[in-house]
Amino acid sequence: MAKIAYLYYEEGKSQAEIAAETGIYRTTVSRMLTKAKSEGIVKIEIQDFDRRLYRLEKYVQEKYGLKGLELVENSTDEDQLDLENRLAQAAADMLTNLIDDGKKVGFSWGRSLSLIVDKIGNHRMKGVKFVPIAGGPSHIHARYHVNTLIYDMANKFRGECSFINATIIQENQELAQGILSSKYFEELRADWKDLDVAAIGIGGRVDEKNRQWLDMLTTADFQALSDEGAVGETCCRGLNQYGQTVVEDLQKRTIVKHQIKWTVKKS
Repeated sequence: MAKIAYLYYEEGKSQAEIAAETGIYRTTVSRMLTKAKSEGIVKIEIQDFDRRLYRLEKYVQEKYGLKGLELVENSTDEDQLDLENRLAQAAADMLTNLIDDGKKVGFSWGRSLSLIVDKIGNHRMKGVKFVPIAGGPSHIHARYHVNTLIYDMANKFRGECSFINATIIQENQELAQGILSSKYFEELRADWKDLDVAAIGIGGRVDEKNRQWLDMLTTADFQALSDEGAVGETCCRGLNQYGQTVVEDLQKRTIVKHQIKWTVKKS
């Protein structure tokens, strides 16, 4: 049995090759390999694999009904920038694996997404297109703007991109609706109906002290978000603890692909 295991695991021979070499039926070879593992003759050890972290990933994935998940371990004394870079690299690897020839990829904006884009290398793909799925912020570092991100992604994947020239939050619903239904928005509307992948940042509670939010939201908006239990946001849409959007007026003033929905299982 040890010899069979050696031929299979060390010399890399197939079960059929081992059967021919030893004169043993292939089905018997298969049973012997299984028995070799169960009796401890063969011990398989996967390097750099954290079983505890994997079990936690599976727990969170099943608890909240997620299709996929990757957790990044950290320590209490770890530098914040180092942690952000490791998170960005893990997200970059996951996103890259989701992009293939002919895919249409949507992007929102922000610092976290910018870090992810920075970690992605160059790839030779065909027919890939990157599109904004939300309007741009009123004031933000240029490298975090959605148009910058999709331009960089198009260069990295040798693909195409479309730009957006509207700010994400408008003064009233009429302005927002006028932009969304305008002729210059036709291409984006068509792209939004045909997305394969969407890269979206999820932020925490909207902070009135943050200049970015002060430039986009009114005092009434901040109050409404608080009253309706907003604990986070994505694409400038407030989310409650169950991932449901809140403040309907703000939603209707937002230039964003509204078909993207967030729902989280109640615990």
